[in-house]
Amino acid sequence: MTGYTPTLFALPFAVAALIVFAVGIAILLRERFSRVGWLHFFLSSSVGGWQTSTALEVMSASPGVAIGWSRLALLFALFIIPIQYQFCCVITGQLHARRRTVAAAWTMTALLVASLGAGFTHARLVHYSWGYYPIFAPAGWAFVFFTVVVVSLCIGMYWRLYRGNRPGGVTSRRGLLLLSGLLMGAIGIVDFLPTLGLAIFPFGGLAVTLGNLINAYTTWKYRLFEITPAYAADQLMDSMSDGVVLIDRDGVVRLVNPSACEILGIDRASLLSRLPPAEFAEVVLGWQHVPFFPANDASLGEREYVTPDGTHRMLDVNVALLREPGLEPGVAVITLRDITGSMFTDLQTPAITYPQSLAPSNVKDLGALLPGPTGIGAGTYFVANITISIDPSALPGVYTLQNVTSGGKTAFIFNDTGTGFAIPASAYTVTVLPVPEPSSVVLAGVGLAGLLVVVRCRRARV
Repeated sequence: MTGYTPTLFALPFAVAALIVFAVGIAILLRERFSRVGWLHFFLSSSVGGWQTSTALEVMSASPGVAIGWSRLALLFALFIIPIQYQFCCVITGQLHARRRTVAAAWTMTALLVASLGAGFTHARLVHYSWGYYPIFAPAGWAFVFFTVVVVSLCIGMYWRLYRGNRPGGVTSRRGLLLLSGLLMGAIGIVDFLPTLGLAIFPFGGLAVTLGNLINAYTTWKYRLFEITPAYAADQLMDSMSDGVVLIDRDGVVRLVNPSACEILGIDRASLLSRLPPAEFAEVVLGWQHVPFFPANDASLGEREYVTPDGTHRMLDVNVALLREPGLEPGVAVITLRDITGSMFTDLQTPAITYPQSLAPSNVKDLGALLPGPTGIGAGTYFVANITISIDPSALPGVYTLQNVTSGGKTAFIFNDTGTGFAIPASAYTVTVLPVPEPSSVVLAGVGLAGLLVVVRCRRARV
């Protein structure tokens, strides 16, 4: 390779660069591309660039080649310091309180970068036994001082994170590990000794790499995330049992949680960044066309919905508009609660007592005999005007539901697992058979073999 001389002295720098690049990517993925994950990735990338450039500097066969890599190595090293400080402020929750100090650190870095570009950081190159290395000019000494100050500040913040929380708690242990990693990485300051003319091999990159590995362990064990409103909102959305769909003013779905996908029977990719499915918009939301954006908050109550695979569900639907003060609503939040199973659970225990003797083909308003929707389940009750046909030979006693026949419009029948299927019905003929237990005649609310007849009437009798 022209201009370069292969040497084992470059190997530690190359290995360190490879490790920190891999760790940076791993932590970024582990942290799900959060702000902390990106900061650590940029920190690792700066360390990796510094070590890669130093390896090429050591391998350079002439001062002309070495000086270019030396300046590039210093450029990467300059960015390590402010990124480390900002990373530390975010992890400890002090970013807002120390925002001016963070800005000062970046300002100092910008000045040092300008000094590097103007040639004020390097006095000359020295050829040590392991290769070329720079001797710093006064601007370079300023960088050394800047590094020591920032690392000391970070050590103090990690120490307070460790000591200021419950001993043995997760935050305290995480602070101790981060402090250990930083103290290990601080050994990298030995790389400044050759810039003062001391012939000591610059092994500081290996120390920084070990510190990075401690950070990786800390991430895997305790995570590095910061609890922000955005993070909390995402976690709450994903953990909610109710479905949530967010629609913008253009009528496009911008956010949907896993429960909504399960309730609607539609995968997330088919909902996000698209108009709501026509069946969902029309039947559940009552929108006659899409795109559409509601003008007001609305409690839509119970809505029947059939998933694409044919499963019938009963949903309790609400719409709430989000707006900033003084502005028009920007987002419609649609919440979906699947109440299919609860309808069966609420109705399976009460027995319905018919107060009069039942004559053959006696037509009674069964709905008038019930305690009302709130007494037997939220918004569900047996339909009125049920034709009850009794075996002429039946004697007074306790009776149970035997079968149902119907004809007319659509209603729902639910079995004992809460699974619903549609049947056409306008009137129901309920045939009951006597059970040998003399008492007043009772029409029970639970069908034979677990069959329960529930008709959803939206709090109004059919």
